Amino acid sequence: MDPVTLESPPALRELTVAEAPFPGVLRAGEPLTVWVDAADFAASPAWSAAETDHVLAPIDAAGTPEGPRVVLPHCPVRLDDVVADADVSPGALVTIAVSALRGAAEADRLGAQFGRWWVTTEGRPVLALTGSLDWRADTVGLLRGMDSGSSALRAALERAADAIDDPRRLRRDTADIENALFAAADPEPLPTERREASSAAPARARATGPYAAGHGIAGTVRDLIGRLVDVGIAERLSRCLAVFDRPAGKKRRARERTKSSRRRIVFVAAGAATAVIIVGALWPTGDADKPAAAVDAVDTASTPASEATGAVPKESASGEDEGPAEIVGAARLLVDALGDCADDACRSELWEDPAAAGKLPAAEGDYAVEVVDEYGGAAAVRIVGKDLTQVLVMVRVKERWLVREVYDLADQP
Repeated sequence: MDPVTLESPPALRELTVAEAPFPGVLRAGEPLTVWVDAADFAASPAWSAAETDHVLAPIDAAGTPEGPRVVLPHCPVRLDDVVADADVSPGALVTIAVSALRGAAEADRLGAQFGRWWVTTEGRPVLALTGSLDWRADTVGLLRGMDSGSSALRAALERAADAIDDPRRLRRDTADIENALFAAADPEPLPTERREASSAAPARARATGPYAAGHGIAGTVRDLIGRLVDVGIAERLSRCLAVFDRPAGKKRRARERTKSSRRRIVFVAAGAATAVIIVGALWPTGDADKPAAAVDAVDTASTPASEATGAVPKESASGEDEGPAEIVGAARLLVDALGDCADDACRSELWEDPAAAGKLPAAEGDYAVEVVDEYGGAAAVRIVGKDLTQVLVMVRVKERWLVREVYDLADQP
């Protein structure tokens, strides 16, 4: 299925590897973003980066007529150029050192060996995991070469360099070193051509671990899911990412492959969108996880889900449904249709891949539908039964919802 084009930010110019960590198209907006060919980004360990402000990772994914793209923050300048060419304040040095500690911890977790530090338009240092430069040696040299003008800050910078040079020390001492850095000066954004000071400097707070808090959004977060939920589910997500690398000739039923679209940008490639919504589906909530069920193909063209097939979805007796009515209705119609589906012909109508058809014990009795997220052409919902919760991932193909995958939530209380 061809992607449906929504609104796309205006293209400003092409960027080369001399001007940005990855070649791509610089697009307008606040902030500026760079749209990079997914194939060019696929080799970077940053595919698995999550919850980080200090490793350059996708903030979104989009489908274009030229193919899938990942959306990255714009990094107009290398960090070593900022340090060399500008009169860097003590506060900016603190920002650099704290970002270096946190970025190094994330790079170690990802098993990354190569990378270079860049600075975003907001003045935030980020480690771009690409190229052939040894990021560890480069980071240590950068910190040890900075002129602080303060004995306390100089000592803290030296401790940061020593910790980054030794991953065990980095895991053990990051919190104490950050405290020393924050005591020496308040963090400030780095000087760049464009920045918003309010969003650039790291929070002045005690680190809770080597992967200090961030708010970055990544479309593909296998390692995060492995930590939070279950390694098997993490591997599922990893396989989902292979959609970007799969040769066209090997794509099964290419005409049925939907390319989904993120609400805020354009249309998201189905694999990337599914990866992101799976992350949301597995993210811990305040409520105990309950069972979820799987989904069928339902015609939801431009009418409400309850009218698309002429059926009226059952109301839940196990809890209240949550989320957009159209998605909830589509999910309920799919679940109900799957309950009556017992042969291959039926499964081929309801599943994107009939061979992946699974069972939905969570929907055998009363259940609730909780919409986790929806990106135009893909959605993830929890099917919450009395004793079991399952996650249903569904994709929209030719104006119909099809079930892509159903699985149990792991590690339920």
